[in-house]
Amino acid sequence: MALVVTLSLVAGCSSDDDSRGDGDDGEVAGVELDAGADTPSETHPPAERLDEVYPHVVDLLASYDELVEEIVADPAALDSPGDDVDDRFLALFSAENAFARASLDGWEQLAADDVRLEPASSEHPLNFTYLDGGVQQVGDDGVRFAHCTVQRYVRYEGDDETDRTDEPVLLPGQGTAVRVDGRWLLDTLETPPGLQGCTEGDEGP
Repeated sequence: MALVVTLSLVAGCSSDDDSRGDGDDGEVAGVELDAGADTPSETHPPAERLDEVYPHVVDLLASYDELVEEIVADPAALDSPGDDVDDRFLALFSAENAFARASLDGWEQLAADDVRLEPASSEHPLNFTYLDGGVQQVGDDGVRFAHCTVQRYVRYEGDDETDRTDEPVLLPGQGTAVRVDGRWLLDTLETPPGLQGCTEGDEGP
């Protein structure tokens, strides 16, 4: 779907790992949690404490959505002096992150093409990403997860409306997060071909 590339530049490659399954290399956390929970210290919990890692991933995805919506509404701001939206976006990800950099490059192209995106209505965000299940430990400092991105948008080229999705577009995907210097950061967000549907629908858990 074209908007996946335009809006979030989710990688289109498939993965050998199925983040919806239990797998053999880690335990899957339960999902009946308070997503606003946080650890009492500045150091985030290690990967084996999955129930405590879960809300950190939820918060990272929420921040990701907020910045995506801010950027695509005015992609030219990426080159505006004094605007730190690109730095705030990169700060959500591990250092030298290829996905994050490619996303910014794609949005800079939107600016060059005089394209912007806005929510289709005031009732729903343009881009909403939720964890579609728990998180699973991968190694000492990593987790993987299934996610669902829900998009409702209007595309403008200049002042002309060129595309609109009033009905939600659901994009199932997979992602990973890593713990760096005691803090959780996003590492990958993908929508591999062949994934079907989102178990929680268009509103999330």
